[in-house]
Amino acid sequence: MRISRSGNMLLMLLALVFVLCSATNAYSRAAYDFNGDGKSDILWQNTSTGQVVVWLMNGPAISGGGAVATVADPTWQIKAIGDFDGDGNTGDTLWQNTTTGQVVIWDMFGNAIVAVGSPATVADPAWQIKGVGDSNGDGKTDIVWQNTSTGQVVVWLMNGAAISGGGAVATVADPAWQIKAIGDFDGDGNTGDILWQNTTTGQVVIWDMFGPAIVGVGSPATVADPAWQIKGVGDSNGDGKTDIVWQNTSTGQVVVWLMNGAAISGGGAVATVADPAWQIKAIGDFDGDGNTGDILWQNTTTGQVVIWDMFGPAIVGVGSPATVADPSWQIKLNITQ
Repeated sequence: MRISRSGNMLLMLLALVFVLCSATNAYSRAAYDFNGDGKSDILWQNTSTGQVVVWLMNGPAISGGGAVATVADPTWQIKAIGDFDGDGNTGDTLWQNTTTGQVVIWDMFGNAIVAVGSPATVADPAWQIKGVGDSNGDGKTDIVWQNTSTGQVVVWLMNGAAISGGGAVATVADPAWQIKAIGDFDGDGNTGDILWQNTTTGQVVIWDMFGPAIVGVGSPATVADPAWQIKGVGDSNGDGKTDIVWQNTSTGQVVVWLMNGAAISGGGAVATVADPAWQIKAIGDFDGDGNTGDILWQNTTTGQVVIWDMFGPAIVGVGSPATVADPSWQIKLNITQ
């Protein structure tokens, strides 16, 4: 078959469009996006009544949402938020009953529960959910577990509320090594890489993951001062690679590490928030600009909520959607801390 020069050019353009669309789907998905509009939303639960509420966000403004349901039994706890069925809404809610160990997933659209399923019951309380991410690049969020007695790490590959695969990863017996976050630090589209820190030495290590297999290990740095704590992860500069947000709990200084795999490629100091009442609650993309490193704060004294719109270590916008004065209402997003 002979293809003309114009035909070749058309094929090249179509291929470029496909690559760009694939990159956008793989790299620019906002966490906690309950309605699939590309913007992170905020999940709340009232710890007194059990009522669950979603704020649909448009930057620092609440654009919609409402009550989801009331889960009055306090043994049911929200453990993670993700996209377990791969429908593009990253607000599916992962619950576990701390008495029975039953795991349940709410498939969400906005503030509506569209399906409920239970993949398994994990009765041994030593097994704890440590985070979620797409470990095998199929567009569906998977679950990372660790046994706090033995140190064994396991990944469940998910297909909606069903376990489709996975297995044991490795055993990290030293309890000083703690999982701090899950992300895609090398930008390969698998958002299940595991970020560790040794709480004794301060060494930081990243496992590059594919399914339950470790395909690479690296250490970007050692942060020996325990006042410096990892507060969350997100793609702060829109390059498709997860970055790390730190805060010094003594001074309040906030720093971003821009990552390239297990290497620090840039970043720097953001600002100093000296008042300890201001706490980082989550990292996301609240305005839908593709940078998933925006920082969500709440003042634990006044209840005021504030969002920093970020680009790298620079604050490019600040806004406050509301003040939630009742301390029973808690933000339920930053599940890896």
